[in-house]
Amino acid sequence: GQTIHVQFETIRASLPALMTLIRDVLRAPTFPESEFVQLRDQAVTFVNAQRSEPNAMASNELSRSLNNYKRGDIRYTPTFDEHIADYKAAKLADIKRLYSTMAGTKNGHFSPVGDFDTQEVQASVRTLFSDWNSKTAFKRVPKPANAPQPGIKQIETPDKANAIFLAGLPMAVQDNDPDYDTLLVINEILGGGTQSRMMGSEERRVG
Repeated sequence: GQTIHVQFETIRASLPALMTLIRDVLRAPTFPESEFVQLRDQAVTFVNAQRSEPNAMASNELSRSLNNYKRGDIRYTPTFDEHIADYKAAKLADIKRLYSTMAGTKNGHFSPVGDFDTQEVQASVRTLFSDWNSKTAFKRVPKPANAPQPGIKQIETPDKANAIFLAGLPMAVQDNDPDYDTLLVINEILGGGTQSRMMGSEERRVG
């Protein structure tokens, strides 16, 4: 809830034009009403579909179990019904107001990878975005590790063939901690991706 992500892939010759297009989209959005309604309806449809999927149900339940924030807090994990209610209550005017007061690149990061001219890209970024500053100073929302009650919860989905197991352990570590990168790699090796030890061994056993 605190970041705007832009990701693109292009060839070297098209990079300048693409950068200009990204500038136009970010700095001069038109916010058409029809697109807003369409995106809102799509979001509601997606959440409705997720409420019966084991993976989504387990992820939501785990996040809520590890979450001690109240509804209305940006760090709160809503239920599926609450999520849908929030989407339906969203107003385009509120989105425009939020964007106009919060969006900007003063605290932004740009990380190009591949075939490009470093000096040209740096100059382009400065020209297109250096004067786009948010009207509101950035302040990171703290998210300290809490101590939830340990427990086990089972969710029965008799109409679904798949089963999923999730577990969580809150740790008092942030991305500026010296151990953060090490823990990230360990998590990826053990169970954080499709090539991890746990998921990979399960796929081989099932196969």
